[in-house]
Amino acid sequence: MTKKVLNNIIAAVKTAKYFAISPDSTPDISHTDQLTFIVRFVDSSGKPVERFIKFIPLSGHDGVTMMNVVLDTLLERDLSIMGCRSQSYGNASNMSAPFNFFSASTHRWSIIKSTIHEDVLKSLSTRRWSAQHDATHALKDSFAEIRSALIQIAENEDQTATTRSEAPSLASKLEDFELALLCVLWECILERLNATKKTLQETEI
Repeated sequence: MTKKVLNNIIAAVKTAKYFAISPDSTPDISHTDQLTFIVRFVDSSGKPVERFIKFIPLSGHDGVTMMNVVLDTLLERDLSIMGCRSQSYGNASNMSAPFNFFSASTHRWSIIKSTIHEDVLKSLSTRRWSAQHDATHALKDSFAEIRSALIQIAENEDQTATTRSEAPSLASKLEDFELALLCVLWECILERLNATKKTLQETEI
């Protein structure tokens, strides 16, 4: 019955195409910290609805852990992050903590994406070759756009002081020849690793 209800919810989200997510954590009666994963969307009748997806035991509250939980949950339910148009977190301060700009903070990801005006960036996963390739490929193909977006963020007074101070530093890193070279090389290597992984996972192998 649980599976049937959940399948109906996911089908409705896919029909709506665009959705919002609201992960929030709280300890249960056994003192296990669990994340409630909620999706919000507009149903076929035009009514905004909110639906519970699952409880997820948490191993940490840092930005990297939260990001991986979100991406893994969406992947598990066959929902694309590209359809996500809004995010709210009970641990919002953790999601905007001073982690690596490109691999950890969902808040900063949304800032860069909104500045570029195009869905060209990909989140970096440490567990999936395909995600690593997609992230590196997007960085290589959008190098100039990302640098321009970072400069705009640095000059945007609506952003926090921390975000504005980090943006120029990251923009300067994109001017480093070694970084550019490694990006090109890794994209080439990861493309082949990803292709090999997909081949090895075929049912005929």
